[in-house]
Amino acid sequence: MSRRLRATRAVLAVVALAGAAGCVRLSQPAPQVRDYTLFYPAPEETGEPLPVVLQIPPFAVGAAYDTHGMMYREAEHRLSRYSFDRWAANPGNLVADVLARDFAGSGAFNAVQHARALLPSDYRLAGEIEAIEEVVGADGCSANLEIRVLLVSLRRSDADAVLLRRAYTEREPATCDDAAALARALSAALQRVSAALRADVTAAVAADLAR
Repeated sequence: MSRRLRATRAVLAVVALAGAAGCVRLSQPAPQVRDYTLFYPAPEETGEPLPVVLQIPPFAVGAAYDTHGMMYREAEHRLSRYSFDRWAANPGNLVADVLARDFAGSGAFNAVQHARALLPSDYRLAGEIEAIEEVVGADGCSANLEIRVLLVSLRRSDADAVLLRRAYTEREPATCDDAAALARALSAALQRVSAALRADVTAAVAADLAR
């Protein structure tokens, strides 16, 4: 049975039950909503930290994905969402939370600030999630993660303040119509993005300090 047919039958069933609710007391509980997050083991600390403070604010999210809904794409211009499965928080917060944890855990910087800035920051890593979705294809499904970042030196006020501007895209095979599998696959994709991003940001900051 296709995903669309199951969703249609689920909606019709809910409508039918709602119509009967005035006459019959329902014994079945409402469908349970399940919340998911992104997770993988944190990186190990390596090397001496650079003498700077890095700020990572929550990421922006493209309008189509700026929701707690877990999205899937069946065609180029059609997005849908899982009926009873959702992200535990906005994807921009989830992704930035994990990246801030990774940057702090790697020990590459003296301090990494995320939700609340307690110290003056030297650099800011801002980003936007351009896609976080399941892609349904003829040969199966995959998790698609697209992130664009901007690293800015807060020590500078000229055009040289922008140290890094880059997009990262990762795909990971995923079981179709399975929210838990989608969360695992997107976590694996984010883990690869995080490793590449940490290397790029560390190199950019080190080069800036060496000027």
